[in-house]
Amino acid sequence: MLERVQHAHSANQNNLKTTLQQFCRQGDVEAIQSLLEHNQDLDVDISSTGKNTALHSALIHNQQGLVIDYLISRGANVNAFNSKGYNCVVFAITNCKGALALEKLVRAGAVWKDKFGRGKFSGMTVQELAIQHQNSDAVELLQRLQTEKGEKEPTGILGICSKTKNREMCPICNSFVKFPTKLTFVKYDQDLAEARELELESSESVQQIDNKDRYTSRKYLDQFLSHQSGEAYKKLCEIEYHGISNKNKLRKEISESYSILHAVHDCCTELGLLPKTNSSTLHLENTFLIDLCAGKSLTTALCGVLFPPKVCVQNNFLAVDKLPVHLVPHFLQDGNTSYLSRDIMGDQFFKEMEQEVDRQTDQKKTAVLVGMHLCGNLSERAIDLFERIPSIKALILCPCCLPKSRKKSNPSAFDSYLMNKGGDAYTAWASYLKDKIRDGDPDEILFDVRSYQDADMHSVRDFIITAIRK
Repeated sequence: MLERVQHAHSANQNNLKTTLQQFCRQGDVEAIQSLLEHNQDLDVDISSTGKNTALHSALIHNQQGLVIDYLISRGANVNAFNSKGYNCVVFAITNCKGALALEKLVRAGAVWKDKFGRGKFSGMTVQELAIQHQNSDAVELLQRLQTEKGEKEPTGILGICSKTKNREMCPICNSFVKFPTKLTFVKYDQDLAEARELELESSESVQQIDNKDRYTSRKYLDQFLSHQSGEAYKKLCEIEYHGISNKNKLRKEISESYSILHAVHDCCTELGLLPKTNSSTLHLENTFLIDLCAGKSLTTALCGVLFPPKVCVQNNFLAVDKLPVHLVPHFLQDGNTSYLSRDIMGDQFFKEMEQEVDRQTDQKKTAVLVGMHLCGNLSERAIDLFERIPSIKALILCPCCLPKSRKKSNPSAFDSYLMNKGGDAYTAWASYLKDKIRDGDPDEILFDVRSYQDADMHSVRDFIITAIRK
């Protein structure tokens, strides 16, 4: 046993914490016991990255037997939270089959009556979480425990109401979510921003507006709220869009998405897809928009409601990110939006994307590649895709942070940009990327490349680069 423990310990570079977590994931009780007994200073509740304890790790990997019993007997904290606000009860319901682990935790003193006060499930009860994850064994156990305590059983489907204070069940994923969503209050926030703007205009210190005050710019939010007489805003406020409409910093994110979409609109006009007009109203036709590293993609969701199939038949909007499909918001219901779970840095992604762009081009759509606040080398990857896939006619890029080590960029070349920009790293990085698109034969200009800073975007990283293939 000691030999097995020592071998694992050496493989983990003598890291006791990592070794303990490994044995807990595997459910190796003897190894855990040996490790703890021979290292008296090793705390059973020592946490790894993300503040997961040994008990967390065991539950995450569906360990419900002797390893749970042993960790509890050693005094493991059954109410410990990790950095995401998940505790042991959450993992027992969401990661473990049945309710054995949950019952052991409750018998050991785990809190199960109170609502979660933090994390993704804040405001939910344990019973609601069990229903959401369709863990019928956990629901039955919790109902039995309530009966044992002489408490009144809740009413509703499987003993759980489909509506609680400030929460409703999404009809698509059966999750209890905050409703009305945060987006519902954007209009109220916009009214406050207008009042603040009027206050600044009337003050004597109007010339001393700082960066925080500039974020009160109402241009893009006003456009969003008034689009189609407010129908797009109302649509996005519906419960089915909770994955994005309950996000934080919505005013900021909407301004960023609108900034990008205005750039897309301008590029499509330059390409002859749209008539030139002085109107600020966004419109797209015959466009295949690819949103790289979209996250939960507010941009794609906005496209779905701003340009619905009944109004703009020939558009298609594709969000690309590494998120598993089941975590993607439900904007896929709109008919002209789709999601691709891929690592854009992967070797196969280029070929797959090239085939999809060619397929959309055959359907008379013009491909436009979008990268909103791409971090590090992802911006260079977007440029690479644009240059190597001729069917992509335009690139709109808003870079974010610099690569951590600039392994894929030219350090000496970038350093010269940094010097020319007086040490402003972000502006230097954006300028470097802009000129990177222009690289090539000076006698053969392949792209019309432009850049500007959008002061109406609620972000200091507001450098927009556009490139149109000639």
